[in-house]
Amino acid sequence: MILHRHCPLCKSSDLSGLALDTRRRGPHISRVKCENCGLVFANPMADAQELEKYYTEYYEKDHYQAVDYKDLI
Repeated sequence: MILHRHCPLCKSSDLSGLALDTRRRGPHISRVKCENCGLVFANPMADAQELEKYYTEYYEKDHYQAVDYKDLI
């Protein structure tokens, strides 16, 4: 995980907690808001290894399993 102590856009340290998604499968994603420029971003952010694991183990199952999209293609 990559923890940001400053906004990646404007570099302000005035960040406040905004949301935590606990209903999805896979890793939980928390979001913060920069009070200076209004950017909302995941914090901490997943690194490359965590993103690869998410997209191979959770993404298709979470979003497309019910539609069986591979058979539709």
